[in-house]
Amino acid sequence: MTDIQEIIKNDRSIINRQLKCWLNFNRSVPTRLAKAMRYVVLGSGKRIRPIIALESFNACGGKRREWIIPFCCGLEFVHNFSLIHDDLPSIDNDDYRRGKLTLHKKFDEATAIIAGDALLAQAFELFALSKAPAGRKIKAIKVIASAIGPKGMAGGQMLDIYPAARNSRLYVARLKTAELIAVSIVTGAIIAGVDDKFQNKLYRLGINLGILFQLTDDLLDWHNDYLLTTVGDNGNITGLRKQAENFAQRTEDGFRSLGSQFEFFAQLTRLILNRKD
Repeated sequence: MTDIQEIIKNDRSIINRQLKCWLNFNRSVPTRLAKAMRYVVLGSGKRIRPIIALESFNACGGKRREWIIPFCCGLEFVHNFSLIHDDLPSIDNDDYRRGKLTLHKKFDEATAIIAGDALLAQAFELFALSKAPAGRKIKAIKVIASAIGPKGMAGGQMLDIYPAARNSRLYVARLKTAELIAVSIVTGAIIAGVDDKFQNKLYRLGINLGILFQLTDDLLDWHNDYLLTTVGDNGNITGLRKQAENFAQRTEDGFRSLGSQFEFFAQLTRLILNRKD
């Protein structure tokens, strides 16, 4: 049986060490910007997306970890860029993230915007620095860019701010949250060298995993007195929980159908369903 907690702990340690290295700037980076970038990244993040990329690479037979680690760290930079912008006064106007002041509250709004932009740019620098074969690297960069662009995360963010009547909350969740989780799985597979057919299977399961992640977020929000109005059974918490359980079961079964090497992802699905934070 896969000891998922031990794997997560070890992977997180590897990724955190690399993140610290990439954020150890010399004097060419303004001190305030360097401090802001470190403040937002080097905290208590779960590192779900980079861990998913690393474990997908492993499950797909990848051997040379130096090929995937820059992508893992870059995906975490992308994720943190999105959180910085999500917290801004013009979007969600949040004062706290992960139990500490959001970046614009700790520093100021201009610093937060610039730090987010810098993390996004540095993510693509890391992708380019990977020593993976050029064809695989270019394909991974393309799918990541697509997942965070106007047809993915950026589009989902826009629909979250300016809802369209025809778009369900799950559709917005797919764009805003699930695409980046799905592309993290696919990135590991691409860099490991599996074929397009298998990549597509992982993408579909990754989307389900990402939507499950958003549904559990909504459940946690409900427990913090957030009123749900458009998710699940007309905002009914029982309906929302049932929806999450259905997504989890389909996703868990889907990963197990791929073989024992994907046991980590089957267990991760159940862990996400039952998470408390």
